[in-house]
Amino acid sequence: MKKYILYTLSLFAATCIVSCDSDDDVANEELVVTPHKVTVGFTNTDTQDVVLEDGGVASVEIVLSEALPFDGELVFEATSSDGSIETIAADDSVITEVSIPQSVTVPAGTTTVTADFSFVNDNIDDFSEVYTLKIKDFVTQGSSIETYLVGENLTKEVNVVDELPRVVTVADGDVAFRLDFPLALDADFGLFYTDRVIDNDLLVGSGVTFANPEEFTWASSTDEGRFSLFVQEFNGAFPLDYTLTITFPDGSEEVYTRTITENGFVLLVDKVINSDGTITYTLAQTN
Repeated sequence: MKKYILYTLSLFAATCIVSCDSDDDVANEELVVTPHKVTVGFTNTDTQDVVLEDGGVASVEIVLSEALPFDGELVFEATSSDGSIETIAADDSVITEVSIPQSVTVPAGTTTVTADFSFVNDNIDDFSEVYTLKIKDFVTQGSSIETYLVGENLTKEVNVVDELPRVVTVADGDVAFRLDFPLALDADFGLFYTDRVIDNDLLVGSGVTFANPEEFTWASSTDEGRFSLFVQEFNGAFPLDYTLTITFPDGSEEVYTRTITENGFVLLVDKVINSDGTITYTLAQTN
């Protein structure tokens, strides 16, 4: 058995020389074989899969650039953005948040396999957690003088959320935002261009004058893109309990009731203009 440890594997090239006999009395004629590279790694590593924490499954694809004439075993590991894939429950038991496949076989002659990573509820209201899946090793059942293995795209991120994004498709029109909160507090909120929030680029907001509830309207003329909703308590009086109601042109509503302990972005809103003129909004909580 020959074992390739992918994440420490460096590129190399070799020339293999094999002697052979010839019926033409040419002794020890040399046959030169130059091995070529075969890569192994995840597909779609530039996008995050989004799965539900409570029973969600991330089915990820692993590909070889060329089929091998022998079986191989993929070995995986996973890490979490919060520092651990385990949580201590209220009864002091340990919750393992992700089930990692012990190994996945890549049969001889095959270039594509799928590995399933399943998730369980850790009972923490953290809205989302990013897991990094990694191909730790690839153990082959043989070797070849014609190929050498190189690991590429060995990690893939999966965004595990407490609640799946809500998707709304409606006719074009204004969208109304309303924020209800306790009378004793002074809350404000607004919608920012996500890729320009560092420049404090506010698209539309409720303003800094006191009102309860706070409201604003997102005009239909806005270009498509990704936007972030920011909620703040003007005087820093936390916790802030609020109810956010978003009303779409057809009268349908999406309602979020949450508590925050600091000012911050609470919702990502993706707006896509469809070919038929309708608009699709994808709403994902971030805090």
